Amino acid sequence: MQPCNQPVDGDQRAGREQSQEHREHFQESATKARRIAEQHGRVANHFRARSRKTARSADARAVTLALEAIAHDGRARSVNLAPATLADTEFSSRLRALLFGQARAARLLSIEIDEAAAVERFASLRELARLVRPCGVRFGLEHAGRRLATIDHLFEDWLDFVKLDASLGSGAAGDAQRAGYVRAAVDLLHGLAIDVYAEGVRDAADAAALWACGIDGITGPWATTHHA
Repeated sequence: MQPCNQPVDGDQRAGREQSQEHREHFQESATKARRIAEQHGRVANHFRARSRKTARSADARAVTLALEAIAHDGRARSVNLAPATLADTEFSSRLRALLFGQARAARLLSIEIDEAAAVERFASLRELARLVRPCGVRFGLEHAGRRLATIDHLFEDWLDFVKLDASLGSGAAGDAQRAGYVRAAVDLLHGLAIDVYAEGVRDAADAAALWACGIDGITGPWATTHHA
């Protein structure tokens, strides 16, 4: 005998139809979500590309102006590069052309980049250093702090100078532990033939403490006033 199906009343039929509507609504919502995610991904890629292009253009312009100024007055200049340019192969080619185009001025140019780039994009950073240093350009890190010891291959010959972040030197005059850390960093970097500078120094007491730690140079309000 065939099984006997129970009759379906109106409430059951309505429940099934409602359930079907819910499934269709869920599938439609999921489809819309996927489309939105894909669109956002395309927009994000677009803005990343624009960001690299903007950084490339700004950095190339900065290098151009620095080289022109050096050629005019013979004074050394420094240019800060954006970390985004490290992933831009077009910038490397353009930078190489600029440096070879003004070879004499390039010898008085310094290029520096944030310490974070050395931690997060070391391979690209080292390639950039290998590109510019044969042209006589000095290459270094700025805003260096307590991540300095974590940088891979720090002992290789790719750095000319390091600028210690202002947070390390601030208060060094009254903080023996802080001054001791700076002194240890200086000793380490000097052992690698790397010059060390202190950023953002504000008062004479800290300046004196940092000089005592063996710092090679100082930047910041105190240095500006002192040399004015």
